[in-house]
Amino acid sequence: MRILHICGYYTGSKVHKELFERLDKRDVEQTIYSALQTSNPTVGANIFEAKNTSFICSPILHLWHRALFLTKTRRILKDVERRCDVRNFDLIDATTSYTDGAVAYRLHKKYGTPYVITVRNTDLNDFMKFPQWWPIHRKTLKAASKIIFITPAMKEKFIAHSSLRGLEQEIEAKSVIQPNGINAYWLNHLDVTRRDNHSIFYVGKFDNNKNVLRLIEAVQSLRTEIPDAQLNLVGGDGAQHEDVLAKVAGNPEWLNYHGKIFDKDQLQSLYQQNAVFAMPSHHETFGLVYVEAMSQGLSTLCTKGEGIDGVFKKKIGEFVDSHSVESIREALRKLLNNNEEYELLSVEELMAFDWDVIAERYMSLFENV
Repeated sequence: MRILHICGYYTGSKVHKELFERLDKRDVEQTIYSALQTSNPTVGANIFEAKNTSFICSPILHLWHRALFLTKTRRILKDVERRCDVRNFDLIDATTSYTDGAVAYRLHKKYGTPYVITVRNTDLNDFMKFPQWWPIHRKTLKAASKIIFITPAMKEKFIAHSSLRGLEQEIEAKSVIQPNGINAYWLNHLDVTRRDNHSIFYVGKFDNNKNVLRLIEAVQSLRTEIPDAQLNLVGGDGAQHEDVLAKVAGNPEWLNYHGKIFDKDQLQSLYQQNAVFAMPSHHETFGLVYVEAMSQGLSTLCTKGEGIDGVFKKKIGEFVDSHSVESIREALRKLLNNNEEYELLSVEELMAFDWDVIAERYMSLFENV
C-alpha cells in the first residue's frame, strides 16, 4: 500500500509521528508531506528512522496565507505535484478536513486517487467560522471515502454545524470514530492506584485555550471549603504564562509550579502525588494527557463536548462549562470529596490506546478504502 499523507502540522505534533512510525513498520510505503511557514523553526522535527517512509517538509507559506485559504491550498497543491508523482499512490490521507482536505480533494479530482480526512479542533472552531470557505469544504466532505473523528463529541458537534445542512446522513454513513493513542511509556508503566488526597494536577501550555487562570481561580475559591486543596502545574508558555507565574508567586502555600518537565519518570512521579487531573480547555480535539493521567490512576476534569467527553462509558470524571469558574469549582469539589465514586480504567481499556493497536485499525480502514 502506498499512502500520501497531507499533514500540515506534522512537525508540531507527536501524534502524527506516533501513528506514521507504526505504519512504517507494516507493509506501507508512505510519503509525509507538510507545508510549513517560511519562518517555521521546526522543519526537521519528528523525522524518525524509517524503512518505507519519505519526508517532505516544505517551507512555502507566509503568515498572510492564513487569511487567503484558497490561495494557500493552490500553493500547496502545486508544491505537492512538483515534489511527488501523485499517480504512484493508492490513497491520500488528509489530517485535517479544511486545508489538508481541500488539497486532497483537488488531487482526487485530477488523479482519481481516493482519500480519507480527519476532523480536528481547528476545523470546527476556527475554519468553520468563515462562510466563504464552506462550499469547498462541503465538496471535500462529499468526495471523501471516509471521515475520521477522534471522539464522539467532535463528530456530534461537527455534523450539527449549520454549514453542513443537508449532508448529515452522508457524513454519518462514512464516519469512523478513532481516538488517538498515548506514548508507550505510559502503557509500560501503568499504575491505576487511586490516591486519597486533595491534590490537583495540570500539564500543558499556559495559553488562553487551556484556561489555566480559571482553573487557578476555581481552586482558590474551593479552598474555603477544602483548605488543604493543592494545585500542581507543569508546562508553560502562551498568553497566560506571566499571569500564571504571578499567581504562583502570590500563593506559594497551595499553588506549585514545577516548570517544564520532559523526563517521563519525573512526570510520572508527579502524577502519582495527585488525585485529580484537571484541564478545562475551551476546545480540545482529544487531549492525550487525560488518558496519560488515567493510566496513573487519576480521575479527570474535562470540558463538556470537548476532549474525551463521550469516549468512555464509565464515570471517569466530571465535565464542566469551561467559561464558568463556579462549574470548575463544583466539579473539583465532587472529585476531591468523592473520589471513590469515579471509576478507574482497567488495563485492557488502557491498552486500547496502544499506538500499535490503533495502527492496525488504520491499516484496516485504509485497505477497505
